[in-house]
Amino acid sequence: MGDKDVLGRSMVKVMQFRNYVTYKDGVYTIKDNFEILLDKEMEFNKFSIYYDSTGYIKGKVTYMLNKEYEEVFFLEPGKDMAFSSLIDGFFAGKTAKSIKKITLTVLKDVSCEFKLKNVEILKVKVPKTTVFIENSRYKVGVDLLWGGSLNYIEDKKNKDESITNLLNRHDTGRLVQQAYYGTGEKPYEPGTYNGARWPYNPVQGGDMYGNESKIVDFKIEEDRIYIKCRPRDWAKQAEYTICYMENEYSIEKECIKVSNRFVDFSGYKAKPRHQEMPAFYVISYLDTFVFYNGNNPWTNDALTYKENLPFWANNKDAYFRVKEGNTEVWCAWVDKDHYGIGLYAADTEILLAGIYMADRSKSSYAPSTSYVAPLRTFELKSFEPFEYSYIIAAGKVDEMRAIFNKHYVT
Repeated sequence: MGDKDVLGRSMVKVMQFRNYVTYKDGVYTIKDNFEILLDKEMEFNKFSIYYDSTGYIKGKVTYMLNKEYEEVFFLEPGKDMAFSSLIDGFFAGKTAKSIKKITLTVLKDVSCEFKLKNVEILKVKVPKTTVFIENSRYKVGVDLLWGGSLNYIEDKKNKDESITNLLNRHDTGRLVQQAYYGTGEKPYEPGTYNGARWPYNPVQGGDMYGNESKIVDFKIEEDRIYIKCRPRDWAKQAEYTICYMENEYSIEKECIKVSNRFVDFSGYKAKPRHQEMPAFYVISYLDTFVFYNGNNPWTNDALTYKENLPFWANNKDAYFRVKEGNTEVWCAWVDKDHYGIGLYAADTEILLAGIYMADRSKSSYAPSTSYVAPLRTFELKSFEPFEYSYIIAAGKVDEMRAIFNKHYVT
């Protein structure tokens, strides 16, 4: 989304501040239900808040959407901060008529210092639901309805014309996306998945019922896509989680780079557990798993190939632990000719891999899929932003290995 996509914009007049503890030189000490009364009549589908804050904050913006409507958002602490959000119903073409109020409540601490610099409302174009970036080698697609997850990677050098998309996009749980596991203890109320109690599980694409996550903001450039979303809780019906996920996808000559950021505002306390870094689902046709797990990384040492891997769920043999000192932590799914797609994720502890249904389908919509997740073990902590990145490449095994080697940082 660039300036050409902005159809209108206006700064909003602040009428009154209410429910604060103290005030000095534009800085308010706030606790609960600090109100900013606004006055602006203009059609808009996006709003921006410019501020300074010393604490984490839950906000509600009130605007007219046929009737008075409240939308929840969250602010991180910092100086010269900017938060932007598309309104609910953005992709359905909805527009608000006027903005009325912003209400702020401190989350982590008893109080914090807050300074409002500006509030802006914008009318922006609604894009197609799947957006692409591409170069001479790759075409990469991002699904804006499913949380901005990767849903399309085409390798233009692949000579098999019956394959276009190497990724599986059967449902909201597939795709290449962020997904994390948190607490299953009170005050969180667990959902149920496959007959079992299921913990707090923010999933970028959406929930198990097919309800999509909310795109909060996005920016599309020639070789880069930025996404911010509020994910659904996987095992609950149409419930948003109390967090944000951010992704930046960029495309280079040989590979695709993905940077991820996650911030949780729930305050839940969780125990350490395996986390998918990321979840990676590809077409079932790529059914041989290959990775390196020797003692001489990045020396073209012998690789490990695994064929006929079973379904990974509840399968203790689906976990391939990375040897201590092995930094060559890439893996791939390939066909009988050693062609496929893989990823390199630094600091991986375990590779969790397996196949569901195993019918060698070339369709990206098939229920069958090959899956891998580079795992790390850590506690999902609230109010502590978490970031990681990885590289995706396609081609023959030796080609992918050489590409990943170039991006290995000692």
